[in-house]
Order: sequence, then C-alpha cells, then structure tokens
Amino acid sequence: MDYQKEYINKNPSLGLEQASLKAKQILGFLGDIEINSLLDIACGAGGITAILEHELKPKETVGLDISSEMIRVAKSKDTDKAITWLCQDIFNYCPDRKFDLVTCIDIIEHVEDDLRFLKKVSSFGKKVLVKVPMEDSILDNKIIRTLKIRDPWKESENRYGHIHHYNEKQLLELFDKSGFKLIKQGYIPLPKRTLLFYEILRVVFLPIGWFSQRAMANFVGGFKLVLMETNI
Repeated sequence: MDYQKEYINKNPSLGLEQASLKAKQILGFLGDIEINSLLDIACGAGGITAILEHELKPKETVGLDISSEMIRVAKSKDTDKAITWLCQDIFNYCPDRKFDLVTCIDIIEHVEDDLRFLKKVSSFGKKVLVKVPMEDSILDNKIIRTLKIRDPWKESENRYGHIHHYNEKQLLELFDKSGFKLIKQGYIPLPKRTLLFYEILRVVFLPIGWFSQRAMANFVGGFKLVLMETNI
C-alpha cells in the first residue's frame, strides 16, 4: 500500500481518533517506567507520540515516519515543539545514540520483511515496546475464513495495508529470531467494530476476556503487547 496517498485516502482521520485510547493502554502496560529518551517508529500523525511524551516526560522524544503528510500533520499539532519529527525510512536512520525506549505501535504487520525490520529496531534502543494485532485467531481464520463467510484478512489488507496476519506462536518466534528477550507481555481486546457482523461476534465472545485476555485474543482476535530488550 502507498502510505503517502492511498492509506491516507482510505483512513482520512489518520488514526488520531484512537490515539488517546491506544496511549492509555500502552501507558497502563508499561506501568512505572523512567526514561530519558523515546523513539516512536511509524509515529503517523503523532497523536500517540505526543501523549507518551507528555506522560513519560523524557528529555528527548523523536517521532519517525515514512509519510511526509503524516509528519506534516504531527508537526502542525506539536505547538510546544517538544518532539523532533523526522520523515525517514528506518533502514536509512542511523542515530548516534541508543534510546531508552523504542515504540513500534501497529506497524510490523505492514512491513514485508518483518524480521529485518525488528533487527534494525533492536539497534535503536535499550528496550523496545511492540503492539501488534493478532489476526490469525481461531474465529477469523479457522472459522470465518475457512467457511468463506467473509475474509477479514483481505479486508485488513485493503483498508490498512496489513501484509502479515499473526498468531501468538508466530509472534514469539519472530521476536526470538530478531534477538530480543521478553521482559513483559500483555493483551488488548478488540475495540468496538464498525461492521455489525464483527461487532456482534465481539460482543458474543466478550465474556472470554473476563477470565483470560490471552484466551480471548487467541480465539477472537485482539492485540499483543510486548516489552523487550535485546539479547545482542
């Protein structure tokens, strides 16, 4: 997908309407953490980056994205000029220091060579937080796609440009191959869905999450959060 035009045309809100909720979930997962520097990779229009900067209060914050339009919007909203915004491909990004925390929020599913991407990310910081959708759930893949009721994978490819559709086992293997050691992991349930079909299923299976967020994410779908450090 073209992230300069096509993604923005299909998602004109630039994800800013979800920034507050996502940032709250990430901050809740991180808990008490003190950092002096933060790098947010694929920061988009900067909504989450700005909240993390405000709440974590690092001395230095950098937001990096490949889309010039996203960076333009992020800069326009950063009236305090508290964040350094860079329009750059991460494979060409070579900072002269390591950041205390690197965040990759809803991005690796968009990257064709996800292993190469994560290995590059590991060179940027002491700790790395990744948030990623678990789209290879039992409900979506084994039931809905197998029975050809709908194709949620194709829908996420067309709307958001998702190349990968992970399950938990695949993610853990990917993180291990990338040279990371897991410090902490958690799960986020699916938010309210816009399509009635998916929203009915979400509500029906919501009680699973009362007993186990992990079971719900694996069965219905959701998001995995991991905090990692490099083994290298």
